[in-house]
Amino acid sequence: MIEWLFQEDVYPKFLFATPQFTFGGYGIQHQSDTPSPNIFPQIGFQDFFPFERKSDLWNTFPTSLWIQPASYRIESRVYPVIEPLEKPLNRTDLPDKASYTKTVENGFKGIEKIVLARKTVLKFENSLDAKRLINNHLAIFRSQDIFFYMPQKGVAFMGATPERLFERKKGHILTAAIAGTLPIDQNPSILLESQKDKKEHQYVINDLLEKLKTVCLEVHVDEHPSILTSHHLYHLKTTIEGMLKPDVSDADLIRLLHPTSAVAGYPKTTALEKLYQVEPFDRGLYAAPFALMLDGTTLASVAIRSVLLKNENLYLFAGSGLVEGSTTDQEWNELDHKISPYLW
Repeated sequence: MIEWLFQEDVYPKFLFATPQFTFGGYGIQHQSDTPSPNIFPQIGFQDFFPFERKSDLWNTFPTSLWIQPASYRIESRVYPVIEPLEKPLNRTDLPDKASYTKTVENGFKGIEKIVLARKTVLKFENSLDAKRLINNHLAIFRSQDIFFYMPQKGVAFMGATPERLFERKKGHILTAAIAGTLPIDQNPSILLESQKDKKEHQYVINDLLEKLKTVCLEVHVDEHPSILTSHHLYHLKTTIEGMLKPDVSDADLIRLLHPTSAVAGYPKTTALEKLYQVEPFDRGLYAAPFALMLDGTTLASVAIRSVLLKNENLYLFAGSGLVEGSTTDQEWNELDHKISPYLW
């Protein structure tokens, strides 16, 4: 798939992979700002925030784009050989730990949970190869959804997410509350017993249930959370599924469910406004919906554990949820754990 995707110098290039299959495509057959009904396959994304962007970091990416590629393939997922990459010259965190700590100490009045994000910039001597980067995502992250969009040579957004906004098969919808994090070298029972993580997780469950009940005839939720293993991390996971009411579109579901409190906070509107105010960078497509729509099936992922490649710079994005009981050191360390696979 990777060799085929890069053999032609045609843009944009897309890729979406599950543990079972890989979809790749390039060029544009049909394009719109919102998902178009009855056009398949269709792949696309939208910005995390509904607000105006604050910088030109994402200037080569539309705020919303849904495309039927001019040429595409669907293949069984294979796991290529990891290709070595050069070491970065330096690293910069934005915010740095002192600024992050000050933001947390200032508090978040009226917000029960907020998911603060950080941008880490790795500077390299030479421009990185997008082909090698996406190859390594497919090689390393075997149980996650892989997403990739390349608007032009030298620029690409990609990641390996453990979180789907939803999976839809005709009238059936499947989603999951995923929140609470622990490094995989620790005992997962710690996560199941952590009051802080269970509280953070419950906000996501409540948020999803509240939304889904407005568009579903019936909704079922797991009684207890389970442990999700996502490469180098454990998470709490509670599966939620339902039967949709007639005439609920994919666009309706994206509009309703994004963002969940797993990537924004609770209450949503207040948390979004605060994040836009205090985060010193543009989220752009980080934690945004990135979806593949096939005839009868839609897979909408949440674009976390993601990176933005711009020539010799690699921007790493990660977030962690703050609730009562959170500590600055704990959350900062969680951010480092989440980006650790990219610190080769």
